[in-house]
Amino acid sequence: MKLVPKSTDPEERSEIPGLQLLAVIKDSPAAKAGLVRGDRLIKINNVKLEKPEDLTSTVRQLRGQTVDLQYLRADTELSTKAQLN
Repeated sequence: MKLVPKSTDPEERSEIPGLQLLAVIKDSPAAKAGLVRGDRLIKINNVKLEKPEDLTSTVRQLRGQTVDLQYLRADTELSTKAQLN
């Protein structure tokens, strides 16, 4: 999974939640959870994702667990579960 952080413009950062997926690798936990390119991950197990480091540290801490993902797709908030490797 490749990510792009929210806009670097401080005024825009508050308006755009989460991290946008630039790519989803086939057979990855993200793909198996139904995430697609363009989705914006906003929370893992209710932990807000504001920068790529948030995702990295949260995934590292929860490795091997099934987690709840909250994400945006076309301005609609959705949720799913993913098994982290």
